[in-house]
Amino acid sequence: MPLTEFQFGTEAIEYIRGRLALGNTLSKLVQGLQLSEGIIRAYLPSTLSSELATLTLEHGCREIDQAARESREVVQRFISNYLANSIGSYAVFEQVLARSTDPWIAHSEESLFTFKEEVYVFLSSGAHSVDEVKRVLSGQFVRLAVPSTLSLELTMRPRT
Repeated sequence: MPLTEFQFGTEAIEYIRGRLALGNTLSKLVQGLQLSEGIIRAYLPSTLSSELATLTLEHGCREIDQAARESREVVQRFISNYLANSIGSYAVFEQVLARSTDPWIAHSEESLFTFKEEVYVFLSSGAHSVDEVKRVLSGQFVRLAVPSTLSLELTMRPRT
C-alpha cells in the first residue's frame, strides 16, 4: 500500500501531547517543547483524504492499522539515515514500562542508560542498519524515539 506524507497543524498537537503524557521523563520534556513551531508529519495510505487522515488522529481507522508496518519502515529509515549523516547525533528510545531493576537489563546487549528507575536505549551517530533500528524500535516497551544532535559527552558507568 503506497504511503503519502501528510502534514498536520494544530489539530495534531493535542493528540501528541496526550500520548506524551503517558510517558516518562523524556516524554515530559518533549511535551514541553513548542510543537506549534515544528512540522507534524505522518505517513499514511495515499488513498486517505486529508479530512479522513485528520479524523484518524482521534478515532483510528482500518487503513491506518494496515499501513502501520509500512510507516514504521519509513521511520526506521529516517533514524538510520539521520544517525549515519549527522555527526554527534543520538537516537534515544524511551522504554516506558521497563524499570532499572528488571532482570533483562543485566543481560541486554543494547546500549542503554537509566534515569532514576527509567530505562532508555540509545544509538549514537554512525552507521546503523535499518534492521538494527528496527530491532530497537520493536522492543515491547518503546513509547518514544527522539533523534537529536547533542553537544555533550556521556560518561557511561559499567554495569554492575
